[in-house]
Amino acid sequence: MVHNELRLEVPFEERLMISPEARAVAFKQIYTGYTRRFGMKLLYAFLNYDAEEMTDYLVVYKVRNMDNTADLAMFDMVPIHSDRCTPNYRYYKQQGKVDNFFKLGLEEMATMELSRFYEYIQEYLQLSRNKADKNYWKSPENAGELCRGLLDIALRYKVKK
Repeated sequence: MVHNELRLEVPFEERLMISPEARAVAFKQIYTGYTRRFGMKLLYAFLNYDAEEMTDYLVVYKVRNMDNTADLAMFDMVPIHSDRCTPNYRYYKQQGKVDNFFKLGLEEMATMELSRFYEYIQEYLQLSRNKADKNYWKSPENAGELCRGLLDIALRYKVKK
C-alpha cells in the first residue's frame, strides 16, 4: 500500500524550476540511492530530455526474491511532473524527507521475473540484448520505445495494493 503520509505536497513552481544540470545530478542521486539503500543492482538508467515523451526517467534494477531462488527485474517509469519526478526529489531532499521519496518509489515499482522481463524486451519490443546490435535495448535511440513498452508491461505486472 502506498502510504500517503510519506508524500509531500510539492509546490508547483518547484516542479518547473530546475536546470538540466541540476536535473541530471538529482537523477544520479535517485538511481544510486536505490542501489545504496536497498542493494539493488542497476541494469539501466535513462533520463529523458525529449519533450515529446512524457517520461521523466526510467530505471531498471535486478534484485533477488525474498527466498533467494530467482532474479527479479524491478523497474520504474516516472512521468514528468509526477510525485517522484527529479524536481520533486530535490524538494524532498531540501525538506529532509528523502527516505520517504525512496520508500514511495520502492512501493510503486513494477516487479517481474528477470527472464520474463528479457523475454518481453526481445519478443514483444523486438529489442536485442546484444550490445553490437542496432536494436540493443539499452541504446539511447531505443529509449522511447523501451519506455512505452515497459509502461505497457508495468500496467500488467504492477501489484495492486
